[in-house]
Amino acid sequence: MSGEPTKLKTAPSDLSAWKEILHLCRIHAIVPMAYDALSRAENKNELDNGFLHTFRQEAISKIAVQTARTEEFARVYSLLEQNGISPTVLKGMALRLLYPKSDCRVSSDEDIFIPSEELAVLKRVLENEGYESGFISENGTVIHFMHRDTLLQLEVHTKLFETQAKAGDYAFLFERQLKTSKRGGYTVLEETDQLLYLICHAAKHFAMSGFGIRQICDIIIFTQKYYDTIDFDLLLAETERAQLHIFTASLMKIGEEYFEMIKVPEVFEKFARESEPLLCDVFEGGVFGHSSEERRQSARVTMNTVSGNDKAPVLGTLFPPLADMAVLYPELNTRPYLLAWYWGVRLIKRGAMRLISAGKSVSIGKKRSELLKGYGLGKKH
Repeated sequence: MSGEPTKLKTAPSDLSAWKEILHLCRIHAIVPMAYDALSRAENKNELDNGFLHTFRQEAISKIAVQTARTEEFARVYSLLEQNGISPTVLKGMALRLLYPKSDCRVSSDEDIFIPSEELAVLKRVLENEGYESGFISENGTVIHFMHRDTLLQLEVHTKLFETQAKAGDYAFLFERQLKTSKRGGYTVLEETDQLLYLICHAAKHFAMSGFGIRQICDIIIFTQKYYDTIDFDLLLAETERAQLHIFTASLMKIGEEYFEMIKVPEVFEKFARESEPLLCDVFEGGVFGHSSEERRQSARVTMNTVSGNDKAPVLGTLFPPLADMAVLYPELNTRPYLLAWYWGVRLIKRGAMRLISAGKSVSIGKKRSELLKGYGLGKKH
């Protein structure tokens, strides 16, 4: 991650340990990065050949898919520019180029930001190029598009964060003229705003089900690359406004203690907390905290903690609000009075297992709520 491919001096030789490592790599979507490091281990030949073959084939497959999507993104981005649109790349591609082998850093979608007045032109261009529109957020500021051939997913934002979001309402931090620059042929945020955006995005998911090690890698490698140009005084002032300064300092501490790639900036040093509990939560949760259905559903509890709403979490898990139920049962979009009926349908379908799962979700959520408070996210801004 420091600009040179990672090399393991000695890889664990125990097969059961590697099976667990592969499981973690899968839930964190870092199989190609992990295999790339393993392939240069000095004792690679001592490992089980069958396992290595499985690991290698999975890595190659994911790299091939990512390469096709990277090429398609470059193509469609160029077309958008030719049509007078210059999208700001928010995450994936803006960060992938920092890695020694960029397509080893895979992503499920590409996030871009455009002014709302350019949306109609963008939609026309994408539809002419084989993209289909899908999910649209409740207030219409996020629209998903998918390319029929490569399955590249574009998440188009007309606001960096949604206002009044269930978690992560950080829109107020970006209600100003944002500076941008060109990196790798793409328009991206200026370094300090880019890091602020990455931290807010991680915090948003931390307040729900969690976020994965790949996001930490992105934040640390970006901070290392632009350490001398990031305005850490401004970053502290902005993260304090959002009550994210403790969380930010603790992320930096992970970069210093475990990655050994950066030093916690002096202005953040006094805010850093013990980093191990945060890192353990990251490993347990996987990408966006979706390592299990119970973990995913625990977001109902943690979002109550962030918003300061302490209503009974079990009821919220068993009887989700209308907006969440409408995703499962679209009829509710036009017939909301059937909500109670579909609660019953959902419970009957899942029966006792739903009750057990709800109990586990609440237990995970309560534990994570205490963790959130420890890193300063106990109350929404």
